[in-house]
Amino acid sequence: MMFRSLLITIAFTACMAATTKQDTKCDIRTFQVKSGATLDGCKTQCEATANCGAYTFNSKMKGGYCMGCALDSTEKSQPGFVMHCMPITHSTPTPDTKCGGTDRIFAVKTGMTRDTCKAQCENTAYCEAYAFRSNGYCMGCSGMQLHQPQKGFDMHELIRHSTPTPDTKCNGADRIFSVKTGMTRDTCKAQCENTANCMKHTRSGALGFAWAALGSAFTAFRRTSTCTS
Repeated sequence: MMFRSLLITIAFTACMAATTKQDTKCDIRTFQVKSGATLDGCKTQCEATANCGAYTFNSKMKGGYCMGCALDSTEKSQPGFVMHCMPITHSTPTPDTKCGGTDRIFAVKTGMTRDTCKAQCENTAYCEAYAFRSNGYCMGCSGMQLHQPQKGFDMHELIRHSTPTPDTKCNGADRIFSVKTGMTRDTCKAQCENTANCMKHTRSGALGFAWAALGSAFTAFRRTSTCTS
């Protein structure tokens, strides 16, 4: 567990030092497009791929070479590739709160950031919340219920997503809300959860547009960045 958390810290401390990193690729790939890729297409595929924390692109190799980078990958020097870090969003924190001892799944006491703390929780079975303190202390929690007060910690609920149905949205008669710009996958799901009768949501990646609707619980993701219900 500690070894895995160290890998995540190395990868994302490096990534978050800049929005982009020149002459850099990753060692653990979530996907590869070996020819004909575009920069926008590379970003869109990373947005729609589980565990993708960054993407790296070489415009001069085979008409466009794209790789998705896993959350626990580390960077490697590679001339011609440019690594782009994906933004990481967090749910609204409960301040001065941590998970109780029986609810704690892991604890990493130094070297973590809020983003790597979330990534560790996402990659840990049964982790449903995480608590972070600015000195680099991170806890993974089995839920928000058995929390306890602790000054300096922010506790976040982890928002997970079901397996998406690609290239799909809800139809007009079934649509509850529509937010056409500025949404992420997490904020789209959160809005659906907080909207009466909303049982599924769909988001497109480049623009930020998603639809949420009545019906069986599934997530339909197009490729832009919108939220509708």
